[in-house]
Amino acid sequence: MIDDKYIGALIHNMRMASDLTLAIVAERTGLSKGLLSRIENGLVSPPIATLGKIADALDAHISEFFQEDGVAQISQQNAAARKFVATPHMQFSPLVAVGYGRKLFMPFLVRLQRRGFKPNTDATVPGDQFIYVLKGRLDYNYAGTVYRLGPNDCLFFRGEVPHGPSAIHTDAVEYVMILSRRLTRVEPSTDANTDVVAQ
Repeated sequence: MIDDKYIGALIHNMRMASDLTLAIVAERTGLSKGLLSRIENGLVSPPIATLGKIADALDAHISEFFQEDGVAQISQQNAAARKFVATPHMQFSPLVAVGYGRKLFMPFLVRLQRRGFKPNTDATVPGDQFIYVLKGRLDYNYAGTVYRLGPNDCLFFRGEVPHGPSAIHTDAVEYVMILSRRLTRVEPSTDANTDVVAQ
């Protein structure tokens, strides 16, 4: 089962396999050693942006925290098998992760509740990001500009620029978020017999 303890243990194992100390990962991510330790012990639900920083520090892909067999060329996920990870700001569920050539696409289903909602507008994630609203209405802040979004509205932007939901105008909001970035290490290409290395 994918939960905070599973993700934390996986991060710990990946860090140890790479012979990296908490201090090195802290330096690479800008996160404190204490926070990293709590994440590895399953005591904290890290947001997507934090998991992205940790993945980069470990020369990994964020999708590796959510599926055991790495990046697939085609993936299917039945709704009954979907697991949501709760953070202080949102619930999100990795849908599938597919690598094509030099790109990795990581879609998530994100749920926000007006009750207990706290704005989180300083997230940064490597690569491009696409959001498509399924239900509800929200304000999404990108680089200090607020975009009002409702059902069937979408945004596409660079993930390195601070962004995130700043307000919710309905009881609940649900949207699909797709992260896309260039691969930085050897991954399977669409040709199963060929490996591609990003430049």
